[in-house]
Amino acid sequence: MQSHAALAETDWGGPRLEPDVDSLRAVLFDLWPNLIRKRAPEILPHLEGDWLSAQEFSDVQLLQQTQNIKFQLIKIAGENAAVCARRITENKFAQLAIEGSFAKVLRESRDATLAKFSLAKDVFSVGPTLTAHPTEAKRVTVLEILRRIYRAIVSLETHRWAPTERQEVLCDIEGEIDLVWLTGELWLKRPTPGDEIEWGLHFFRDSLFDAVPNLFARFQSAIAEHYGLKENCTPCSEFHS
Repeated sequence: MQSHAALAETDWGGPRLEPDVDSLRAVLFDLWPNLIRKRAPEILPHLEGDWLSAQEFSDVQLLQQTQNIKFQLIKIAGENAAVCARRITENKFAQLAIEGSFAKVLRESRDATLAKFSLAKDVFSVGPTLTAHPTEAKRVTVLEILRRIYRAIVSLETHRWAPTERQEVLCDIEGEIDLVWLTGELWLKRPTPGDEIEWGLHFFRDSLFDAVPNLFARFQSAIAEHYGLKENCTPCSEFHS
């Protein structure tokens, strides 16, 4: 496997280490067969490239469970790749190059004066909504495991690990993948109101408490850069239920 860091050139000509997204993705896909060998070795003869032939294997439920875990790992790898790409773009070209960023939107709205912008901000409202009947069927325990896998992959982007330490991280990731297998992923009965509340609080606890201050900071930075506005200016965003 290649090193998880790729050497690039900075604008001033010196070296800079950037995450090798392909290698990080390969980490997950190298560990997935280990799960099959451990938990469902009878599936191994039916491996054909990147897919399993359901016609040649009678236990459809086992087949689906195995493939579903692979799809979850693909999703984690995709999210990691998107974040890495955004980070590299921002390092090279600043926020102005990020599609949909506050900085880019303001730059493209050249005729928007500060007065027009302030009026629009007071009129518009962006309200992320937490529903009483979530479409996300995964149990909170599984969501937490998948989050730990993602964070472990992110930790491999750093360059401080000794080979033995890196191997320990890989073992931790493999253990978390095994936990996904051992933990029932979907609800087998209708969630109670308490279950749904816990589901919603999971996102506040593990995502939104970090994401919202970051959103506000980027908004204020873009306003200060574009309009020279020094005082705090918060985006027109509030949560609904």
